[in-house]
Amino acid sequence: MQTTADILAALSAYSARPRFAYMLLGLMSEVADNKGSIGPRVGSQSATVREWLASSLIPMCAHHRRRQSLLQRMRKEMAAELPLDPEAANALLEEKLKERAARSVKTNISRAMTELERAGLVKRHYAGYRTNHHNRGGGRHAVYTVTPEALAALRRRAQLI
Repeated sequence: MQTTADILAALSAYSARPRFAYMLLGLMSEVADNKGSIGPRVGSQSATVREWLASSLIPMCAHHRRRQSLLQRMRKEMAAELPLDPEAANALLEEKLKERAARSVKTNISRAMTELERAGLVKRHYAGYRTNHHNRGGGRHAVYTVTPEALAALRRRAQLI
């Protein structure tokens, strides 16, 4: 039987960002089926697992301490493209900031998923158009399975909270 302490120990050994990886594992355990599987699409949405996780984590970026400096840097970079109306310019900057944050979060999710695999907490396979294709592309999307031990530990913890 695996405990939350075992999960944290594995993440600290295999992950460069164990808190982020633990957050992902927790989110996945909430929506995983009874076998621990999640994907290739999440729920009734047409989002892939990575897109769903990114959209779930984007609100955390809103309060990030570097947000204001990033906005100022983007304002300088996009000076020629920004509309003259300040409200329209701010709206465009916010939209571009969200796009940039989504790209960054998706990259971090991919790295964390690899670390979760190495830690033995998640297994990954691909499903979609050509499942036996040598390339991960070809219309295929990742399906993640949280190991039964990790899933049980996370769900036990969720019941206690």
